[in-house]
Amino acid sequence: MKAAALVLLWPAAAAAADCGATLGEADVRRIERPRYTLAFRPEPAEFELGEVFRLRIVLCGRAGAPAPDLVRLDAWMPEHGHGMNYAPLLSREADGSWRADGMVFHMAGRWEITFDVGTPSRTERLVAEEAVE
Repeated sequence: MKAAALVLLWPAAAAAADCGATLGEADVRRIERPRYTLAFRPEPAEFELGEVFRLRIVLCGRAGAPAPDLVRLDAWMPEHGHGMNYAPLLSREADGSWRADGMVFHMAGRWEITFDVGTPSRTERLVAEEAVE
């Protein structure tokens, strides 16, 4: 009974923790905002310099907000002022998740993966930092 009361008191926290559960538990990264959560997992799990990788992505609404759409995805190196040499191919999966294929970090250093997510009334940029050696 107490567990049910906790779930009722903290639905946004539970939703954020559950977002991306279909991705598994290992190597999942999350970006949490007041209206939604984005969870992603790279495949392969470790970024290798110059190697192609894919991202599996799940977007979840929080506090009753609908899940946004993933409008655009990219990555760039802020210290160098440039992005990737390849444009990723973004596709929506049958289960509602997203997949980004063809990503490559071609230089060592700090990369920012940018996710532009949108609802009918607004678009917001979410950023994840990754270090590649």
